[in-house]
Amino acid sequence: MEVLEEELIKNSHLELEDLR
Repeated sequence: MEVLEEELIKNSHLELEDLR
């Protein structure tokens, strides 16, 4: 489950960078 959380965080970061 911890891995999923990490993946979600990475995805969120990628999305934020995409928005930039």
